[in-house]
Amino acid sequence: EKYYNYAQKGDIIITKNSPYSAAIVENDEKYLVNDNCFILKIDKNKIDPYYILAFLSSKKLIRSINTNALSIKKLNSLPINLHSLEEVEKISYEMKNIIKNLEDIYENFSKLDFRRENIFDTCKN
Repeated sequence: EKYYNYAQKGDIIITKNSPYSAAIVENDEKYLVNDNCFILKIDKNKIDPYYILAFLSSKKLIRSINTNALSIKKLNSLPINLHSLEEVEKISYEMKNIIKNLEDIYENFSKLDFRRENIFDTCKN
């Protein structure tokens, strides 16, 4: 029987190879994740996953890695600074806002790109 890696709501997916990219699963769907990524299961009772995502998306991560490929050992040894509860909540809230803004930008980009591709169809008299 083959083992599959599924990510679900609240999980963070991070690429194993540079350039590193991280994302959080925000909906209730399950996603099959390939072998080029790690799935981080975050205990939401201990830390807000958006705080961890903020760290994994920051310049601090790049400075901490110093390699072209992440390993479980390297990932487990990353120095994540825990701030005060108030700061963790502020950073998590800001990360959620950034994600929402990026989603809005992507949606607008997609609409503009569609209009560009179909400009001759939409500008006919």
